[in-house]
Amino acid sequence: MSILEPEEVKEWQGTGDLPEVLTGGSDKNALTDAISYPDGGLRAWLIVLGAFFSVFSSFGYVFQAYYELNLLKSSTSSAIAWIGSIQTALSFGLAIWMGRLFDNGFFAVPAALASLALVSSAILTGQCTEFWHFLLCQGFGTGIATGMIFGPTIAVVSHWFKRRRSTALGIVAAGGSVGGLIIPIMVQNLIPRIGSISLDHARDSFATFIHDWDHEFVLETPISPNVSATDAGVDPSFDVYLLAFANTASGFGRVMTGLLADRIGCMSVMIPGTLLAAIVTYIWPFVHTLPSLIAIAIIYGFASGVFVSLQAVPLIHMGEMSDVGRRTGTLFSILALSALAGPPISGAIASGTGNYKAVGYYAGSTMIVALGILWYVRYLMTVFSAVLLAPAAAQDPAQFVNPFIGTKSGGHVFPGATLPWGAVKAGPDSDSGDNQAGYVSDGTPIAGISSLHDDGTGGGKSLGNFPFLPLTSRECPDNDLTKCKTNRKSRAIDHGDPIGSPGYFSIPLNNGVNAEVTVTQHTALHRFTYQPDTEQMLFLLDVTGDLGGSTHTNDGHVTVSPNPTTGGTRVTGSGTFIPSFGQSYYTLYFCFDASDTFVQAKYYQSLKYTDLDATDTFHETIPRNVQIAGVLMGFAPGTEHTLSARMGISWTSTDQACAYAEEEIPDISAFDAVHAAARAKWNDVLGTIEVDTTGVPRDTLELFWSSLYRTYIAPTNITGDNPLWNSTEPYWDSFYCIWQAEIIRALIDIYRNAGWLPDCRMSMDKGFTQGGSNADSLLADSFIKGITAGIDWEEGFRAMVKDATVMGDFEVEGRGSINSREKYGFVPVSDRDHPPSRGADTRSASRLLEYAYNDFDIALVAQGLNKTAEMYHYFNKSADWLNIWNPDTEHSGFKGFIQPRRADGRWYIAGFDTNGVFRPDHCSPVYGHLSCFGGNGGGEFYEASSWEYSFYVPHDMASLVEVMGGPETFSRRLDHFFDAGFHDMGDEPGFLPTYLYNYVGQPVKTVDRVDSMISQYYSTAVDGLAGNDDSGSMGAYAVWSHLGFYPVAGQDTYLLNRPYFPKITIRNQVTGAVSIILASGLSDTNKYIQSATLNGKPYTKNWISHSFFIYGGTLTLIMGSSKESTWGTGQGDLPMSLSTKGFGCDTCVRPTKLGGDGRTTGSIPSGIQSTKPGASETNSDSAPSSSPSTAPDGAVDEAIESGVADEPSQPSGFFSYLIFLLLAD
Repeated sequence: MSILEPEEVKEWQGTGDLPEVLTGGSDKNALTDAISYPDGGLRAWLIVLGAFFSVFSSFGYVFQAYYELNLLKSSTSSAIAWIGSIQTALSFGLAIWMGRLFDNGFFAVPAALASLALVSSAILTGQCTEFWHFLLCQGFGTGIATGMIFGPTIAVVSHWFKRRRSTALGIVAAGGSVGGLIIPIMVQNLIPRIGSISLDHARDSFATFIHDWDHEFVLETPISPNVSATDAGVDPSFDVYLLAFANTASGFGRVMTGLLADRIGCMSVMIPGTLLAAIVTYIWPFVHTLPSLIAIAIIYGFASGVFVSLQAVPLIHMGEMSDVGRRTGTLFSILALSALAGPPISGAIASGTGNYKAVGYYAGSTMIVALGILWYVRYLMTVFSAVLLAPAAAQDPAQFVNPFIGTKSGGHVFPGATLPWGAVKAGPDSDSGDNQAGYVSDGTPIAGISSLHDDGTGGGKSLGNFPFLPLTSRECPDNDLTKCKTNRKSRAIDHGDPIGSPGYFSIPLNNGVNAEVTVTQHTALHRFTYQPDTEQMLFLLDVTGDLGGSTHTNDGHVTVSPNPTTGGTRVTGSGTFIPSFGQSYYTLYFCFDASDTFVQAKYYQSLKYTDLDATDTFHETIPRNVQIAGVLMGFAPGTEHTLSARMGISWTSTDQACAYAEEEIPDISAFDAVHAAARAKWNDVLGTIEVDTTGVPRDTLELFWSSLYRTYIAPTNITGDNPLWNSTEPYWDSFYCIWQAEIIRALIDIYRNAGWLPDCRMSMDKGFTQGGSNADSLLADSFIKGITAGIDWEEGFRAMVKDATVMGDFEVEGRGSINSREKYGFVPVSDRDHPPSRGADTRSASRLLEYAYNDFDIALVAQGLNKTAEMYHYFNKSADWLNIWNPDTEHSGFKGFIQPRRADGRWYIAGFDTNGVFRPDHCSPVYGHLSCFGGNGGGEFYEASSWEYSFYVPHDMASLVEVMGGPETFSRRLDHFFDAGFHDMGDEPGFLPTYLYNYVGQPVKTVDRVDSMISQYYSTAVDGLAGNDDSGSMGAYAVWSHLGFYPVAGQDTYLLNRPYFPKITIRNQVTGAVSIILASGLSDTNKYIQSATLNGKPYTKNWISHSFFIYGGTLTLIMGSSKESTWGTGQGDLPMSLSTKGFGCDTCVRPTKLGGDGRTTGSIPSGIQSTKPGASETNSDSAPSSSPSTAPDGAVDEAIESGVADEPSQPSGFFSYLIFLLLAD
């Protein structure tokens, strides 16, 4: 079947580029992979600079007029013209051969030889006196040299840039314009000093020279404005300036259009640029005044710059980077024919007609023909894209996954090989300061290849244990293992472009070894291909290393022995390491199998080496705190020069690691089969969702599927490999961000064995708590969505209540300040009301907001379990957010903000103040942004400002809207929050606010705001994320936003928005139900919902319940361009709030008055006091309001009408997975 080959396709429809080539089959079993591009950085821009000077020095050495007037007077003009024609033809014509050499890895040596030849040809040309001298030295010598330099220039830049490729190539092309100005000036000043001609002749030669430069490289079309200007009566001395105008304008055109093309697509710039050039070409022969000629020269120069800088870009996109040199070389070789044929044709037309009008007609018409071809190709790809992409998206969504998104600039995305929720995450480790996920797309060298990695996390580095590296005689001179570089820094190896796809990663190392890896659940399978001339395949296995350089706290061990099953070499071992986000340590075990038996090997520890025998067993205990130890091996290359290696990982024992390896990959040579199986597993998971690709740009598909892919990298399923306790229950590590039935069972099992629900788990260790006891909300989200399979919800409820009532070590579990909150109704600043604990007494405001929401979720579970007293108690406590709402705090024209308080009731200002005034924008991107992050103490608001946290009352938005001043004020306040820069999209608290317009009946604003988030903070580039991906959290936001609905985590509510696809089909893997969302008339302008139907009946709510995805149905959205749509704007269309009798029960209105002990004192009073009884309202840093802030009276709302069912009873396979990515951090 035909497939879309890598590396990427820009947008095809509307504002896009040409697609990649369509080919039949692939020698990778039709598996499409993505390539990493640095897209910036010092090394990448140095490449651009080098290419700029290559183009700068490659064109313009023609000197036709000078030769005619001086050195070759006896030769005819047509004969002399062959010098420049051959030179130009060779400059372009050799590109096809040089491009192939470049594709095969030959660049540095040919470029060096060509540079030497260019200098030599220039020197020899200066000594020439006869025609054949110039023909050989300049025509052939200079032509061949510049052809060897220019040919690979475009290709090499393309390997370093993707998102900014047009910009980079525009800068490179501008080298011709700069050279076209500087080199002629140099010649003009040198010829009078060293030649025998007069200054008048020098001036004429200079004018002709700059025209030759302009004609051959700047305009690249057969017109001569300077000659026509002379014909029109303009002073010939002005020719120089006229062409200088054209050349300068062309330089601007090259750079500026490159920048524009990266934003709107190459073809969207080339087509209007070509049209402009054609119009000017038709006009120029009729222009006879100097100002008009200047205008023509400038406009035409700019338009020609568009084509010159962008002509190769579509060809670069049309296939794999492995043969980009061939494609661009073919283009420039064709241009060589144009360089030979164009001038004679134009000259013949001008001579035959006696004027330049016919030349203008001819030149303009050729451009119109080219314009028509461009339009036709674009039309074809628009027509066929849906036909080609739809089957591909349904059958092989993995091909749209770009694992390199977010691997630069702090995204910390893991791009290596793994399975959905795989225990093993294998890939290379860059020697970079930003390598929390191992590989970084910043060009830094590779220090190792390891089997365990985090994904998207911030903070310190962890995992990357037991790295290994293929070596050659370059790292180990004379193949002497004692000379190998074993230190992590010194052994790091530069590399070429890595390739990645779901379940696969490969990277060419600069020592000539190509490293590939694929995976099963607990095992990584590697294939290392060495160069044919390799004498020994050398290999390093570091048994003490990890990414964080953590210290061993217990003795490790290593054993080297013959492999009893494969006949090769086996190395087993263990080590104890420190996690980056936990209190304790963890021990890890490995089982490494090589396909061959080593011919030499040494165990090294620091600088001591021990010889190993391939037939014997070697065992060594590694003392604690030893940082450098490992095994060096040398293998015979054989006929294939390939070494296969299998790495099993276990948390319990080396025996278990070996058992996983042997069971999951019995054939160590079956790399392609394991790869194909991994790809199939990814397609099974990703195929839960089907999208109609009609009219959808490729970049949108890539962003969507890549985001969905990243949400499945974590958590880690290590069921059956739990060293902490014996249990038949599942065990998922790092599950704080995701849920489904097995994970809920794992959470409860941890409570059963460890005493508490976890807030974070990392490497078998208790991870740090950042806010509330958010496992409570995780369980509640699962409960209300009907996830019941094998779950003891009574025990789950007891675990949730323990979080809320029993104080523990809230640094890692439970909550802090429980007694103080019971007494005051809030968490006081600097409160130490907890037993000895390492929990920080900061984050008082953000912790209270999260505790309040956790309590709301406990109430939902109590409601479902018919525990009425507990339900009212926790609904009541969920209103505690009002106790830190200061109605008098004002900022940016808005009153009322969440503000920390002291135990005596005073409003807290220190740390936030400016001249004694509380600043709600503190910790936002505009003021003290990072001061509230963990490394800087955390502050009273964690990783966000009061501006942002003041919008966080998801269970009672109606009350929040009321205390903020009503719907219109709330909407204006949201507008200002975003527009003033207070919003931070780089962390999870910033996700939900983008959808909050729905709560005030303004879904149109939600559409615009979410669109701006996606366009501003997401792209398919390596730096395409706004911050840490946080185990797929940033990806989850993109997934929900593309689907057109967004979950309020911990509730049954999805806020509706515009989808990015005309049709979305979601299959429930448990019930078999199919949920379909149709966006009729969807386009870039028709993106606002005008009306909707649910299963054929009118549907006006701007939200929908989870039951739609349980039982299936069809939600049809009629899309349009009008922002005046009334859909979703009515009071009855708003999402549920606790104070408006929401959440499925008229009797579930929260109690609204608290006693001093925090228990309910009334049944359903009408308001809640902002200050607890007994709390001081005097002697404060900032005195609180003397009048209490009250929530609005609860308006009676009708029972929830989902249009499908009232109460879900079965989980959705897809939605039992994504929700809590949105709360992860």
